[in-house]
Amino acid sequence: VTRHLPGELSSIQPDWNMMILHYLGLDHIGHLEGPFSSKVFPKMLEMDNIIAMIVNATKKWVINR
Repeated sequence: VTRHLPGELSSIQPDWNMMILHYLGLDHIGHLEGPFSSKVFPKMLEMDNIIAMIVNATKKWVINR
């Protein structure tokens, strides 16, 4: 999912109305290793960065309207 995201977000005017991103990593880690696994925090940081990427792109869309 993540590897395709920059291309989708780079457009000044996207050609879609809604995007659904299906991430399973954090859920998978939690179910297999529990919420206190050493893998949880790095995965949460990864997801934070993805959300920041989306927010920054949508801010540019609003500015360029």
